[in-house]
Amino acid sequence: MEEELEKAIREDSRELVISWLTNWRWQAGQVRGFLTTLSQVEGNASGDDEVFLTALQTSVATAAQAKALLIEDSEDSLPAITKSARESIAEVTNELGMLAAVHGIHIGE
Repeated sequence: MEEELEKAIREDSRELVISWLTNWRWQAGQVRGFLTTLSQVEGNASGDDEVFLTALQTSVATAAQAKALLIEDSEDSLPAITKSARESIAEVTNELGMLAAVHGIHIGE
C-alpha cells in the first residue's frame, strides 16, 4: 500500500491518494485488532508491540488528516499534504516485518 500511495502521488492523482489513505486506515485497523488479540493469546504485549501500536495509531491519524485536507481541496501539493502521513506509514512498515517474525516464532512454539 505504501508503494501504491507513493505512485498515486507521483501521478498527481488526488482520487487515488484518497483511496490509498482510506485503504491504509482500514488495513491498519485490522492489523491493530490482530496484534491486540495475538498479544492477549500469548499472555502479554511486549514493549515492541506497544511501540508498534502507537506508531500504527499515529499513522491512522495522520492519514485521516491528509485525507481531510485532500477532500477540502487544499491548494497544497500532494507531496506536501501527505508528508506526515507518508512518514508515519513508513515508520510502521519499517517495523512490520520484524514484528511479524517475532509473533510467527511465538505461534510456532
